[in-house]
Amino acid sequence: ITTLVPSTSWPASSMGTGVTMDIDNKTYVVSLLTKGLNASLLLVDQAGNIVNTITVLPTAPGSGGDFVYDVVMDQNGDYLALIAPGGGSGTGLVKITRSGFVATSILAGAPLVRPTGLVVDVETGDYIVLDGTTSAPRLWRINPSGTSYATLATLPTQSYGWELTQLAATGSYYVAGLAFSSRPGAGVLTVTQGGKVTTFIGST
Repeated sequence: ITTLVPSTSWPASSMGTGVTMDIDNKTYVVSLLTKGLNASLLLVDQAGNIVNTITVLPTAPGSGGDFVYDVVMDQNGDYLALIAPGGGSGTGLVKITRSGFVATSILAGAPLVRPTGLVVDVETGDYIVLDGTTSAPRLWRINPSGTSYATLATLPTQSYGWELTQLAATGSYYVAGLAFSSRPGAGVLTVTQGGKVTTFIGST
C-alpha cells in the first residue's frame, strides 16, 4: 500500500469520503468531508498532486452548508456529487460539468434522508443512491434528469449502509454496512437488479 496524498496535504479538518477515476484515466476525483471548504471535490494526479478543486455547494458546512459524501462520473464524463446533511439539513444530487465546473442540482431533498453511496447503473444509466438512514435504509433508483425515482430495495433495518458499488458482469450491487453499539449489523449485502437482498458477508 502506498500513500498517494498525505493527509497533511488536504485542507484542515478534512477526510476523504469517496474517490473515482476521471474518464482521462489519469486523474483521481476525491470527495471531501470538510467543514472549511465549499469546494469539496479535489482533482489529484497520479503523482499525488492536488491539481484543482471544484466548488459544489454555495455554503461551506462550517457556515451552515452540507457535505459532499461521494462522487462518480456519469456516462457523459461529468461529475456527480452526493450531498448529505452537514451544517444544514440538505440532501441531493449535484452534477458538475467536466468543462467549466458548472454545478446544477439534479435532485434536492426528498426522498433522500442521509445518502452515503452513489453509482451510475452500468445497464440503464440511472443513478443508484444508498440512503443509509438509520430507520429505513434503502437503495433508490433515480433517472438522470432527477424527475422520477423509485425504491430499488429496502435493506435490513439493523444495517447502516455506508458504501455502494456495482459489479458490471452481473449488474448486482454490493452494500457495505458498519457496526455500532446500537446497530450490531456489519458486513456486505448483495442486491440484484430486481431488488432481491441477500447477505454476502457478515451479519447485516
